Amino acid sequence: MELTPSSTAFIAVHLQHDIIGTDGAFGGVFAAQAAERGVVAVTAELLDAARSAKATVVYLRVA
Repeated sequence: MELTPSSTAFIAVHLQHDIIGTDGAFGGVFAAQAAERGVVAVTAELLDAARSAKATVVYLRVA
C-alpha cells in the first residue's frame, strides 16, 4: 500500500492517562496490554514518521 502524506492522517486515539495509565479509570483494562506491547514508544515512532512525511496528525479523546 502506498500512502500519500498530503491525503493521509495519523489518528491517535485513547492515549490519555485514564486509558493507558496504571491508575487511570480504565487502566485495569488497558494499561498492562499497552505496556506489554510498547504502545507509547511505537506510537511515538509512528507520530515522528508521520510528522516527518508532513502527514496530518490528529489526537482524539472519546469521553
